Amino acid sequence: MNDRERLGYVPPEGGFTDERDAIDEAIVNHARVTGVGMDAATPLQEHERAAIRERWANVHDTERVTLGHLAKAIGAAAGTLSQVLNGNYDGSAETIDATLRQVDDWLTNRQAQGDGPTLPGFVTTRVAEMVAGYVKLARSTGSMVVIVGESGCGKTMALKAVAGTTAGAIYMSITPGNRRDVTFLRELCGLVGLERVHALDALWRAAVHRLNGTGRTLIVDEADLANLDLLTCIRRLRDETGIAVVLSGQRKLAETLAVKAMDGSKGATLHSRTMCYLNIDELAGDDGGERLYTTEDVQRVLAQSKVRVAPDALRWLGALANLPDYGRLRAACTLLLSAQIHALHLRKRRDVIDVEFLKALFVKHSGKTVADRVASAVRDELSRMVG
Repeated sequence: MNDRERLGYVPPEGGFTDERDAIDEAIVNHARVTGVGMDAATPLQEHERAAIRERWANVHDTERVTLGHLAKAIGAAAGTLSQVLNGNYDGSAETIDATLRQVDDWLTNRQAQGDGPTLPGFVTTRVAEMVAGYVKLARSTGSMVVIVGESGCGKTMALKAVAGTTAGAIYMSITPGNRRDVTFLRELCGLVGLERVHALDALWRAAVHRLNGTGRTLIVDEADLANLDLLTCIRRLRDETGIAVVLSGQRKLAETLAVKAMDGSKGATLHSRTMCYLNIDELAGDDGGERLYTTEDVQRVLAQSKVRVAPDALRWLGALANLPDYGRLRAACTLLLSAQIHALHLRKRRDVIDVEFLKALFVKHSGKTVADRVASAVRDELSRMVG
């Protein structure tokens, strides 16, 4: 069965000369016939597309829903759907929007039906407010700022939330596939509605022309994976267009900029363009003073959950969220998801999750050696919280 037959579409008399055109038309036709979220007059904004893809990624990762299941549910070809969700589909924008609207409707219906637990999403925390403040600073001054913090501290969730609510914000994440200047510019051009040509010079001219004087904000996450040439490319883009730039990554990013600032060449220029740094790891301090996440932060996370947690378990999760080197708030959210899943299976015997249940789950997921180290660190953190 080919893609057209899977979509239930019969081509017009005379057929199509191009197979991709046939598939594009079939997807759009399916959306129009079913009436699922199709409004060609109102194209999706890039942040709306990113939000739908993120929702699907969360369901795919946490609930193990396969792409094939989704494709069958919305009546789309799995190959085309995969390309649309991965952001590398070369077809029309109308096809992309129609497909993403179908995915969005399916996700919304699934959530309304309560098919399964979901990982808690973005909540406003002290860290999120700090990140939002630095993005606002970069945007209002047209400057470049750097945000540094270890994995799990909440940078990415906060940046995505800010990008989704900030007009003109462009969110990108450095991966092995776009860590070179040419691949980065090609992806950037696609995000701002330009043709993804192959020549570096053409990409550069197109990006500068499109962004010049727009006052947009470029948010680059996982920037610690970028090499100096790419960081320099981003700096030059800011210099020539006046856009604001936010670089975010783990501590390696700050170390790279500090070292390169001493070499008297590209690194020094890059360092001099940076207006300010936010080091999230230093907010709490090594002395255990001010904590990154409060019990109220964890309570806001719990508000999105379907499981009730006892007071002792709430304090334990709050302590876990403040432990460096163990995943911080992300670790607490992941453990909460596991507790949520187990609670659904144990509904008749366990209505409230207590601290012993959380500890047992942590041992199961992390192993006894890691769990013992964390247990000791949590006890110390709880003592500081009480003190």
